[in-house]
Amino acid sequence: MKLHKVSSSALLRGALSGALRLAVKPLFAPHISPSLRRKGLELASLSTLNARGIKPTQVKLGGVPALRYGQANNSTVVLYLHGGAYTAGSPGTHASLTSHLAQTSGATVFVPDYRLAPEHPYPAALEDACFCYQALLEQGFKAAHITVAGDSAGGGLALSLLLHLKAEKMPLPKGMILLSPWADLTHPNAKASAQPQDAMLTWAGLNAAAKGYAANEALTHSGISPALGDLSGLPPTLIIVGTEEILLADVKSLAAKLKQQGVSTECEIYEKMWHVFPLHARMLKEADLAIHAMANFILN
Repeated sequence: MKLHKVSSSALLRGALSGALRLAVKPLFAPHISPSLRRKGLELASLSTLNARGIKPTQVKLGGVPALRYGQANNSTVVLYLHGGAYTAGSPGTHASLTSHLAQTSGATVFVPDYRLAPEHPYPAALEDACFCYQALLEQGFKAAHITVAGDSAGGGLALSLLLHLKAEKMPLPKGMILLSPWADLTHPNAKASAQPQDAMLTWAGLNAAAKGYAANEALTHSGISPALGDLSGLPPTLIIVGTEEILLADVKSLAAKLKQQGVSTECEIYEKMWHVFPLHARMLKEADLAIHAMANFILN
């Protein structure tokens, strides 16, 4: 595991972290309705900065609406699955991260607008992710040129997708990028005595979202908590996480399990960073560094 020392100013970090605590963290409280959470995240995303000079195109992948950054005939492709606790988020809320990733890597980035819980519980999101990946293959993109990426719930969904592809003996992508992945919805470290001061998430909010997503399925189901599945045989993986998030211990455990099961895994930990901090590209040095690390992983 590689630790990146903090490089941005304390004043900027404090301002951004404080804004998240005020504007975003309340949206993930257990009593907040999904509709309010979705509207709130869309508004909060207006404070992030998209990459200059790159505009998305609305497309469909296997019938699933998506945004595409970059040219359709580019051979290097990223399938990016956004976060939002499976109950919120969209290609629009993650435009800053995905547009910068496309610009920095030169890859074509597809961001599906997959179905959300609780209206569409498991396995709807996974089905949509599968439809999108299959559509990329049918359009002529080679699995060896595709990277599957995702943040938070999208990181868990990316891992679930790869487990499904492996089980179905479909061609696996060249690699996987997981940003602060929410991949074990049983929350084994929730009762740990020492917890980071998370600017966005609470265990109570995550527990409520997990129940809404799982519906009648057990949280231990490997499609819902892919960290509990058989991870052997998966492609090289890059994991990025911050020290100031409650998922840190879970993410470290996932990285260790991937390595134990023979998966080439890089885990980069950014000091004093919060959940999915690469959303603050062009604002935080750490976010720009993480975007470049992702781009290098995609291209190598």
